[in-house]
Amino acid sequence: MKNYLKIIFPILLFSFLIPLFTKAITFESPLKAKSFEELIDAIINFIFWVAMAIVPIMIIVAAFYFLTSGGNPEKVNTAKKIILYTFIGLFIVLSGKGIVSMISQILKGGPIGPPPLELTPALLSQMGDLNSDCKIDSFDLPIVAHAFGSKPGDPNWNPNVDFKQDNIIDNYDVEIFKFNYNLDVKCGDLITPALLSQMGDLNSDCKIDSFDLAIVGKAFGSKPGDPNWNPNVDFKQDNVIDNYDVEIFKFNYELDVEC
Repeated sequence: MKNYLKIIFPILLFSFLIPLFTKAITFESPLKAKSFEELIDAIINFIFWVAMAIVPIMIIVAAFYFLTSGGNPEKVNTAKKIILYTFIGLFIVLSGKGIVSMISQILKGGPIGPPPLELTPALLSQMGDLNSDCKIDSFDLPIVAHAFGSKPGDPNWNPNVDFKQDNIIDNYDVEIFKFNYNLDVKCGDLITPALLSQMGDLNSDCKIDSFDLAIVGKAFGSKPGDPNWNPNVDFKQDNVIDNYDVEIFKFNYELDVEC
């Protein structure tokens, strides 16, 4: 009996939790649909929430079989089958809802999966929007120039211009700013694969990570014509892969953004 209780308790707990998530559900009539996509979506939603209501009932039925089995293997078997088929049905309904959602996106001509992330004011500020106007432009350039050559304690010191984070505003910081300036981005722009590729996603996996770092390392020190030359790593665009390119890559790597 104790063994049965170990099985029944979590099952009953699960069955009581489901209504907490479904109690605020209102069913929309499929007849109100204005398009084929809306009709299919309404039907699937109806089936989904009906299934959510049936699942706890079936689990309680299975629990009843367990509690009244009295050690009867046939009743225990029936209870196990009810639980198994209930969860198989739940899995099918959940999978079906996901597949229909994907097909709906295709029919609407939209992208599959979550929407792309956007460049936020906070991220753009890290990248060089020093006057908080949601773009990296010529108005930020005088701020960089004013802080150039300064160190902490100097009257013109500006920690926001220290992109390299080495407590001095030098040519490395200027080149990082220049790189981001040339990206020509603003708040609300989508972080697309193309943009991330420019920023350092060298293997096109929609993130700047250690795999890209290995590509930078392989191309380091090369020039056009060298067997390891990679123009995509020439972030400074001066036909040599050197420390400037590494620092630009490192800066974007540490932003930790994905598309």
